[in-house]
Amino acid sequence: MQPLVEVRNAVLAEGYELFGRDHLHEVKRNEWFKKNLKQMPLTLDDDTNYDDAFRTPRYINWNNDRIYHGKGVVTGLDGCYKITSEIAAKVPNLADIQFFVKINTSVLLNQNSPRSHHALCQRLNDLCQPDKTIKWYAYGRPAIGGRGCDVIVDSLDYIYIK
Repeated sequence: MQPLVEVRNAVLAEGYELFGRDHLHEVKRNEWFKKNLKQMPLTLDDDTNYDDAFRTPRYINWNNDRIYHGKGVVTGLDGCYKITSEIAAKVPNLADIQFFVKINTSVLLNQNSPRSHHALCQRLNDLCQPDKTIKWYAYGRPAIGGRGCDVIVDSLDYIYIK
């Protein structure tokens, strides 16, 4: 997941370098982002591009897996971690609802797992602090769950914490 995120972030950084961060150039900057990211093909579970692949919880693709991103807080208990999103999920015909990323390391992690997976689990555990906001990226397809809209991570390769 990290290489995909870093490529996208490099394009965004270039746009901010070209147009600055002020609101005066926001429209031109956003047009430039969209144009350039749409020209970068990406194959997930379908053929798409970097513009369509990366989404916030406000713009959910209910039919295909996508890379959702946001900021939030990690909570955890017995190897099950939940990352909240500061941005609510926009769900058709419903009020906006809380968006969560769920990671069950007791299922995804074993003694034969790569060291990077063990390191990620340790990092998630270390980040379980109510006042610690993190930036997260998670690949999957959201579904309406009991308390909100969930992306359940199927592989520890599908989550990136920055």
